[in-house]
Amino acid sequence: KKHQYLPRNELVIRLQPNESVYMRTNVKAPGLMTQPVQNELDLTYKTRYGNVDNPSAYSRLILEVLRGNQGAFVRKDELHRAWEIFTPLLQELEQKKVKPVTYEYGGRGPKEADELATRVGYDPATLKLRLKAGPRDNRQGGQYTEQEFAAYVDKLQKEEVTPAEADAEHKK
Repeated sequence: KKHQYLPRNELVIRLQPNESVYMRTNVKAPGLMTQPVQNELDLTYKTRYGNVDNPSAYSRLILEVLRGNQGAFVRKDELHRAWEIFTPLLQELEQKKVKPVTYEYGGRGPKEADELATRVGYDPATLKLRLKAGPRDNRQGGQYTEQEFAAYVDKLQKEEVTPAEADAEHKK
């Protein structure tokens, strides 16, 4: 069972900082073998559009007000329904003195999120690889050059390494 490691598919929508949408998916490697590899579709705003001026959210809202467009604003009935849903939840949080879980700014999130993922069946080895890689902005995001990818697939097909070992070797 050499090839048990298989990272999960991910869809990430990042609002701030470094606005981006990226998706990692497992696909069959090119060639005759059926070895899965992970690919990434990446739309990082700065990479795609460079230094094009991106107005702030408030600037866009003010423009919508001037145009008379109410679509970006909450109606009274929506607000009342939100209160009906969230007021009991907020009261319970207040009564039970629930404290928010903190984590390091710019990190991958609280360790409790990883513990939850493990409890629901996500492979802890994959979590360790993700944590070792660090925040996405500080790494390549699994991107290989054409030559690196060909070598990666070749090693997998010859069963010289597992996908996890190949990824770790690439990150050195």
